[in-house]
Amino acid sequence: SDALGELSKLLPDEAEVMHGDHTMTMPVSSLSLGDLVLVRPGASIPVYGVVVDGAPQVDESLLPGASTPVSKPPCAPAVAGGWNGTPAVTAPGPGRLG
Repeated sequence: SDALGELSKLLPDEAEVMHGDHTMTMPVSSLSLGDLVLVRPGASIPVYGVVVDGAPQVDESLLPGASTPVSKPPCAPAVAGGWNGTPAVTAPGPGRLG
């Protein structure tokens, strides 16, 4: 359980949420199902979800066996803690917030 605690420290506390043509920064704990989260290049994915737009190259090296960036097409899972290499929008997945 110490390893999980250390991994959780790598997750961002805030997310950039899209509202129409602008974004708003809010605590990850305040996200709701269906919120669209903008993950900028070089940023960590704050919550588990799915890719809605774009085809980011995500570094998931925090996962065993994932040593190189992976291309994520729309509808692909986005793992919290992964690092985004290109612009992408993700939506939090059901039951996976915070």
